[in-house]
Amino acid sequence: MGIKFDWESKNFEVNGLTKLVRTVSTMLNHDVASKQKVCEAKALRETRLIELQTNEEIKKVLNGELTYDMEKGLVDSNIDSCEYDMGRIMPTFDPNEYPNTLSGENDKRKDRNTFKAINLAAEILSDSTTEPSQDPVEEDWFFSWREAASGFSSDYMEKLWAEVLAGEVLAPKSFSLRTLEYLKTLSQEEAENINKLSAFIIGGRVFTEAKDSLKANGLDFHECLQLQDLGILQGVGTRVRGIFEPTLTHDKGFVVQIFSKYRLILLFSDVKKTFAFSCYSLTKIGLELMNLSSLPLNNEYLDEVKSIISKEGYEIQTINLAK
Repeated sequence: MGIKFDWESKNFEVNGLTKLVRTVSTMLNHDVASKQKVCEAKALRETRLIELQTNEEIKKVLNGELTYDMEKGLVDSNIDSCEYDMGRIMPTFDPNEYPNTLSGENDKRKDRNTFKAINLAAEILSDSTTEPSQDPVEEDWFFSWREAASGFSSDYMEKLWAEVLAGEVLAPKSFSLRTLEYLKTLSQEEAENINKLSAFIIGGRVFTEAKDSLKANGLDFHECLQLQDLGILQGVGTRVRGIFEPTLTHDKGFVVQIFSKYRLILLFSDVKKTFAFSCYSLTKIGLELMNLSSLPLNNEYLDEVKSIISKEGYEIQTINLAK
């Protein structure tokens, strides 16, 4: 999506990326308007340059035969705080632009880590079609995030912290302060194992009866026990059963609705009966961290789960949900 600019009114559309710009600028006591003014000046300048091209070139642009390449066109080399194309302006964040960062010679590494994560969050939000909540990011949350993200320099962990920031900008209170503290203690290997788990979550639970696909993907009892030790799963080693209550449909049948990653699973029956199964369930922190993964539900695992459920007399239908 990027920052959309209305060429008629010369206004910016508020979306996830613009909200990130405002959040970071406000939190770090930086004039939020300054970055947008630079972007606006460049956008207007490029518009003027396009207008000065020949009528034939303009016609070809309007007809879609030609496009104006902002990077290869006439660009002021003295202004490098934005990368953009027609209708899309992509800000970048530099710690030198913000006087109230971590500061100090010993903290330059922390500043680099923090702003790399912020720029990665900007890339994530530039492609997001989700409309952000109007609720602001809480100040305590942002500074807790900044302090935590500043301690990581690996590409994998910086991407993880970027996803946390992007998610919180779109929907404040998605990630608790406790979850931020938890993430600070994770190694990259542990984070990767948690991410792997996300492809096997249905209705906030792991169907333990699907043993073959779980074992084939490195999620047998031992690995799940380690995830429980990490505070992600609960019920490993005990006889926990997940229960879903059916609802009456318009044709007097009964259906159990179960949400999974990008899918809705519907279990139909002609009698009202509770659907129960052996499972491990996610903790509160586990539920929040599952939102960071873009992995789809594992198809082999889903097929095994459906096979088990069908033996209980349910008719199963799965509906793909928009990402």
